[in-house]
Amino acid sequence: MRLLPSALLLAASLACASSPAPVRAPSSASADTAAIQLRTPRPRRNANVITRDELVDPALQGATALDAVRRLRPNFLANHGAVSLTNPGATALKVSMDGINLGPLDDLDRVRTNEIRSIRYLTASDATQRFGITSGGAPVIIVERM
Repeated sequence: MRLLPSALLLAASLACASSPAPVRAPSSASADTAAIQLRTPRPRRNANVITRDELVDPALQGATALDAVRRLRPNFLANHGAVSLTNPGATALKVSMDGINLGPLDDLDRVRTNEIRSIRYLTASDATQRFGITSGGAPVIIVERM
């Protein structure tokens, strides 16, 4: 019979040890901040796409597409190394307006940010799949106008 009181004492102590800690009421300022953080999730930014939401930034007002790329995704313009052993010019970045005609990078200087819906970066392999041999094995920046 002595075993029963010991078992009850052990069960009671385990129940107390596993109960959650009491919750303190947060101060009103930190409660407001926590509530705001819960309601407004941070938007996830795609590393290969510049969206319209990013292009309407007042700092880009009147800027060209090339300026926007330099400020928002400078990695688009980085030289990622040779993509072809037989064609040394294959690393030259190309630009496509609205998914057609591949041109030089200077084409980005002819378009203002207020005319653009999105800017997308395609790797050399993705560009070859989309444009075929016309891409010349080079990465491509696609500008989609409004």
